[in-house]
Amino acid sequence: MSKTKNKLNKISAKLITLFLVGFIASLTSHFSLLTSLVSAQTAPQFLVSWRAENYVPPAYQGKIFPGASSPVEIGFDLIDANKIVNLSKNQISWSSNGTPLQSGIGLKTVRFNSKNTGQSVRIIVSDYKRNDLDYVFEIPVFRPELTLDIPSSDNRVGLGQITIKALPYFFNAANKLGLAFNWSYNGQPVPGTSENPSALTLTLKSEGAPKNADILISAVVQNIFNPLEIASRIINLSVTGL
Repeated sequence: MSKTKNKLNKISAKLITLFLVGFIASLTSHFSLLTSLVSAQTAPQFLVSWRAENYVPPAYQGKIFPGASSPVEIGFDLIDANKIVNLSKNQISWSSNGTPLQSGIGLKTVRFNSKNTGQSVRIIVSDYKRNDLDYVFEIPVFRPELTLDIPSSDNRVGLGQITIKALPYFFNAANKLGLAFNWSYNGQPVPGTSENPSALTLTLKSEGAPKNADILISAVVQNIFNPLEIASRIINLSVTGL
């Protein structure tokens, strides 16, 4: 009986030991996770915004991406403990693709011209709580683009007057006055409207027995001051009763 009791005591002791080891390991794991979460929550965060100063249609609500040599403005705030940090006394350095841009005390915004390819921008905030903070982000470069706005969702139109609008994006121009618009109809040059060269108005009439026919509309947009900035678009319209 004594031997059996001793054996049971040993088993109980082992079970208690395993339980304690598991419990301590669990506490350690939770403590490590909690420490990581607290550390992640309290680490300073860079809140960066940038915009390119080039042309997009007025109704465009998306991000304005730079083209080659587009002026770009970048700004940032440093967030620590859910508050914006006053960096007016900190040295801030900016670089792009490893080349210094600007540096200065409290320099939270910079302006520069983009390159022909995407850029890796780096911000260094010196001596913040005895540490240097480092942040790197990418700014892409887009080629100029052109879309055509037509009065149809399926490229089918009827007889009568239709207006097609050229919508250029990401050109290095302050407005449409810096852009040249060229139109063609079935391969033949045609002018845009006199008030708005970016729009083409056509009057489609039937010549003979009504039938369905296709017409080809082409638009080319070019930067007046930089001929290398160019974009084009071609659409094929199906006309009912032409």
